[in-house]
Amino acid sequence: LLLGLPIVLGLLCTHYLPKLAKKIEKPAQWISIALFMGMIIVSFSQNWRLFVENLFYIVIIVLVHNGLALGTGYLGATLGKVGQRDRRSLTIEVGIQNSGLGLILLFNPAIFPPEIWHGHYGGMLIITAWWGIWHIISGLSVAGVMRRTPLKE
Repeated sequence: LLLGLPIVLGLLCTHYLPKLAKKIEKPAQWISIALFMGMIIVSFSQNWRLFVENLFYIVIIVLVHNGLALGTGYLGATLGKVGQRDRRSLTIEVGIQNSGLGLILLFNPAIFPPEIWHGHYGGMLIITAWWGIWHIISGLSVAGVMRRTPLKE
């Protein structure tokens, strides 16, 4: 529901109400970014001490994982001999995972009941929140480099 419903509503709106879809496209993007940032702020504010104490490990885990994912997307596309445009798409798609979904899953007591973790979600929330921040940074950076590099097809 979390991913499917907005996608289906967006597709239906675009198909049946294209003028409305075009009109609300930018506000919807800003609202989704604001909601995502709100989840990250809540995660960090409740676990700031834990983040600072484990900063090195958290940052390294996320950087290495993201670097491997971006590299895997690019290498897989290269080995698959896909065109440069598709190689760029695959790099981004494989490299940028849905950390917002991760936060929502962690906050869902039906999936992760508090008694399993004794109410201490800190480490998972911090890694997932930093993951979200880093993916925005790395995704925009990689997309910026790709945008400035001419296609050779």
